Amino acid sequence: MQQGMQVNQKVVATGTISIFAVITLLSGLIPQGLSEAAISPALPEMAKNLGKYGDFAAQMLMGMCALGLLIGSLVSGKILEKLGAKKTHIIFLILFGVFGSFGLFLQNGFILYASRIIVGFSAACIATVALWAINHSIQINKKPKFFGATGATAGIAILVSIIYGGFVTQHFGWQKAFSIYPLFAILALPFVIKGAINIKPEFVSGSTNKYFSKLLPSYLIVIIFYGLVGMGSMQLPFLLNNNGVTEAGFRSIIQGLPSLIAIIGAGSFGFLHASLSKKTIFPLCLVLLACGFLCFTLINHGVIFAAIGACIIGFSMGLSGPYFYHTIAENTDLASSGRYLGYLNAFTFLGVFINPMIFQPLKSLLGQNGIFILGIVICLIISIMSISLPFKKSQKTNA
Repeated sequence: MQQGMQVNQKVVATGTISIFAVITLLSGLIPQGLSEAAISPALPEMAKNLGKYGDFAAQMLMGMCALGLLIGSLVSGKILEKLGAKKTHIIFLILFGVFGSFGLFLQNGFILYASRIIVGFSAACIATVALWAINHSIQINKKPKFFGATGATAGIAILVSIIYGGFVTQHFGWQKAFSIYPLFAILALPFVIKGAINIKPEFVSGSTNKYFSKLLPSYLIVIIFYGLVGMGSMQLPFLLNNNGVTEAGFRSIIQGLPSLIAIIGAGSFGFLHASLSKKTIFPLCLVLLACGFLCFTLINHGVIFAAIGACIIGFSMGLSGPYFYHTIAENTDLASSGRYLGYLNAFTFLGVFINPMIFQPLKSLLGQNGIFILGIVICLIISIMSISLPFKKSQKTNA
């Protein structure tokens, strides 16, 4: 038996997979995107109904999703191993829809926070199942297309959900933005029941190189980077609302721009990776993020600057994702890469989770533009450090 991970079902070709299975695989990352994006246009309206510290409370509803995503990313592999792909997908899709609907009826902060953790946890488990199923059920030469299509599908769904959330909030109130969670679960469940591939990983003990200490500096950078990205995403609706864009529908269009451009950013990674030196891609992501923040500070000169900034940040987001995945995969062996990619997701969501706890108090101290200027400074410092201290490739061994 091969050390590391074995699969108790042989690989099948894409040609033998039904349309139900294809839709199930391609939709696997959608819940992960919906968990936070769908309600983001409603943040200013939520803040008005969530008490004295409404701004913070509203942002923490998204932060709690990130906490659930973080925890789910760490343990979803063990759940998949225990229950199998199909059962895991069905169970957590139902939980995603049920607990996602809590916001339709409840305004109690504690219960809402708890429900958002479960929504995030469920989304992480669904994403792990889908990515694992693609990796083990699709012909090797077709995997890149499937992974790319899955990411693009998630990006499109995020964009649609942001626009949906904005218009529903504007016409029916902020709580109705939560309707997208049970709606997605109801639409997806028949495809999952019919098309989910019932495979189950079997992890066996074996000697595996320990990479965590070597990867820890990169993980810390991930926390900072996505903390900054999360700050920009969460502050954007408040920035627009404070500068005259009071209609949630119009706000949602601008908020959807990062998701739209992120699809382009992710798609350009292969070209940029082949064209640029390896150590310039991440500094480019940081410089783009800083430029986006700079545009946000110029919103007094026109909302167009917020739209431009959102597009620039979106490209940075899209480019950074495959960069980090590629870096982790390149610096771990095949048997270990899965767990360390899972840790990467966990640290990504940790950055999003802690961002309101750090930047909201700083916003009170420095002002709206002040935190964007601080973000610019942090981006430039890290970009200089990442150029002068390039990531050192570790020695890989295949299990």
